[in-house]
Amino acid sequence: MSIVSIAKKYIFGSYIPVIVINTGIDAKATQDVRNSIAKIDADRAKAVALLINSPGGSPVQCDIITEMVKGFSKKHHLPLYTFANDIAASGGQFLLSIGDKSFAQETSLVGSVGVVGMWFGLGNLAKEYKLKPEIFSSNQEQELAYMNFFEDLTPEKKEKIIRTLKTHHKIFIEHIEKHSNYKISPEEREKKIYDASIVLGKDAVKYGLVDEIGQYQSVLNRDFPGVQIEIISSESWRQKILGSIFAKMGVSTQESILDRNLLLM
Repeated sequence: MSIVSIAKKYIFGSYIPVIVINTGIDAKATQDVRNSIAKIDADRAKAVALLINSPGGSPVQCDIITEMVKGFSKKHHLPLYTFANDIAASGGQFLLSIGDKSFAQETSLVGSVGVVGMWFGLGNLAKEYKLKPEIFSSNQEQELAYMNFFEDLTPEKKEKIIRTLKTHHKIFIEHIEKHSNYKISPEEREKKIYDASIVLGKDAVKYGLVDEIGQYQSVLNRDFPGVQIEIISSESWRQKILGSIFAKMGVSTQESILDRNLLLM
């Protein structure tokens, strides 16, 4: 440990940074996590916590967040604690499972290990307004994969979509298997977890899908007594200043507005 690291711990004390995901998991959520990680002082950190309140989202973004958070904790030899708040379902469960220790409230909604696809049948609408989309592709297979909602869903297209969903589901299951300490048989997992069921936190602990029941502050205070806990904000100083100004003006702002480069600073 360097002299600078020792000095920072002595002056400021150790802490546990808490990264918060409180939204659907998309590219914006990934950027927020990236911003939060950039603000963590690894020299002072005793552990890293991920607090999840999400119904899920993009599989790709879940993978990216997993790599960022686990990569940071491993690089700095910090234990990773994950917590489910109200809900950590589907992609939220994907992230909940990556913790060295995972926790949920008794009534948290977790699980939903499944993949959903959707088709919008707009064929009748196209006929009514005399729309006739033309699809051009270099080969028939590419045309088959093209999601043209103005055409009828053919058996071939339906089969291809379902095959893709099953592949995603298999990858999802492999991830959960790798990161969970199950207390039930593979057959029971298929019936109780891998059928995309929502599971209460108390049942998730019984199954081994989650390690323990616990709220993040109580758990971290128990495991790291006397160490301060700090929520890491993903907002930049520009966003905070702008939000504060609008709040004083009585104007409600959303992060989407703050992220559109309306202010060139």
